[in-house]
Amino acid sequence: MLEQISIRDLGIIEQAELTFSPHFTVLTGETGAGKTMVLTSIAMLLGKKIDASIVKAGAEQCQVEGTFVTSERSAAVERLEQAGGVSEEGEILLSRTVKAQGRSKAYGGGRALPASVLGEIGEHLITIHGQSEQIKLKDAAYQLHLLDSFGPEQYQQSLRQMRKLAGQISTLTKELEKWRENERYRNFEIAELEGALELFNKAQPKEGEYDELRAKMERLGNVEELRTSLTLACNYVNGEYSESNASTLLAQAVRELEKEAAADPNLGSWAQALSEARTLIEETARDMVSYVSDLQDDPQELTRTHERIALFKRGAKRAGCAVDEWVSWAEQAKQQLEQLSGPENLGDKLSAQLAAVQTQAESLAQQIGEQREELARQLSLRINEELLGLSMGANEFYITLRPCPLGPNGSQKVEFGLLSPGQKEPRSLGQSVSGGELSRIMLAIEVAVAERGRGEGEDLPAIIFDEIDAGIGGETALAVGARLARLSKTHQVIVVTHLPQVAAWADHHLVVRKNENITSVSEVQGEERVSEISRMLSGITDSDSARKHAQELISGCKVG
Repeated sequence: MLEQISIRDLGIIEQAELTFSPHFTVLTGETGAGKTMVLTSIAMLLGKKIDASIVKAGAEQCQVEGTFVTSERSAAVERLEQAGGVSEEGEILLSRTVKAQGRSKAYGGGRALPASVLGEIGEHLITIHGQSEQIKLKDAAYQLHLLDSFGPEQYQQSLRQMRKLAGQISTLTKELEKWRENERYRNFEIAELEGALELFNKAQPKEGEYDELRAKMERLGNVEELRTSLTLACNYVNGEYSESNASTLLAQAVRELEKEAAADPNLGSWAQALSEARTLIEETARDMVSYVSDLQDDPQELTRTHERIALFKRGAKRAGCAVDEWVSWAEQAKQQLEQLSGPENLGDKLSAQLAAVQTQAESLAQQIGEQREELARQLSLRINEELLGLSMGANEFYITLRPCPLGPNGSQKVEFGLLSPGQKEPRSLGQSVSGGELSRIMLAIEVAVAERGRGEGEDLPAIIFDEIDAGIGGETALAVGARLARLSKTHQVIVVTHLPQVAAWADHHLVVRKNENITSVSEVQGEERVSEISRMLSGITDSDSARKHAQELISGCKVG
């Protein structure tokens, strides 16, 4: 519940401290006194967008602080703590400042928060109903929202799941449409991949083969040069141009070193190294002689090598990759081709997923529809009971459900109607229904929804009615006040009204007064309250007859 609000430099309110009853608080005052600013202060705490023009003239900023009390495990406390704020024993402190330059700051539980988070916290604390809801009451989407809000938590979970499924259907439909729109390009891409893979399959290349082919081509293309160089190298090693060959000379060097190895170990190490070198030279010389003997001209093999290298280059160009990347490209291309045209391509997957989600959504929509029919029956009964007590018992309220294409709310649309005496068919609330009728219907709906079954431990938000009693008076106004008073036994109710018949039912009365462009808000009791009710009845506060009437009205407006 809303416990108190502190206001500073907001509009024409310089400073005000408002304390609210946990039951029924009424806020009254002459037109233009500043009642709207009190509601604006609450809107600030709920994170609503606020214009800098609300800052009192000459002030640097306006500030509103509010104290709310709820259970320690309420959704509001949970959201506050998620945002980093602190709550002690369910008490939530919210504040908002707006500077004259237009910048604003919001705080919750001692922590700076975005205004949007205040809104997320506040939606669990307060529900505001005003004349704007009467206008929205004519809208089919808002009517559906009101009907659905009458449902229990399990029903609300089904609605959330329905919206989730509708979102998935929308996403999958768009993806499938995009897939189909790109079919022409996709077919071209398939043909290109198939052509490139055909060349690859023809070549059957192996990893590293291209480098081997290039080396082979170099060798086959330079046979004479290779033979000449290798023959000369072999001759030098084997001593064709000197008296001794390299192996013999190294052997002599090793013997000389070994003679004196006992005197210096270094000579032994060097002798060992030269001995190993001699062995390597002899093995290399034999390999070179063998290579020269095997080195033959092979024009046909050279031609085949050139042709295979050309095939590699042509295939890589068709694939759009480097020659040495051709093998790895083929693996990726096969996977891509399978996705585009295989039995498990993306189009088939999307179609299957869409069909599955649609089936699930249709089944859930049918379930919601059956529950909604029952909710409509229950809600219309409750509303008609309320209208009976609001001097509209001769009218009958109807809720009509009609099928519509599957969407986020299921597969039904709703229409509220009112059957008045002498009519054969109900009038849609979007047609000729008076403002006074709409006010009472709105109140009846809100009361019925507010009094729906609640889960154990579920917190009830405070309900604020902003002149919802517009367009009514007399006995009807008394009936409205009585119904609000009964509602306040289970909910905190705050009402802004100009009707004394409504104000008289409250157990806590706040008056907004304006004096020389400065507005103050104060609680009235006893004779002060009689004076305020008298003013509301007759426009004067010191008339004996008006005060007597006011006292009788207050005495008669009691809820047992």
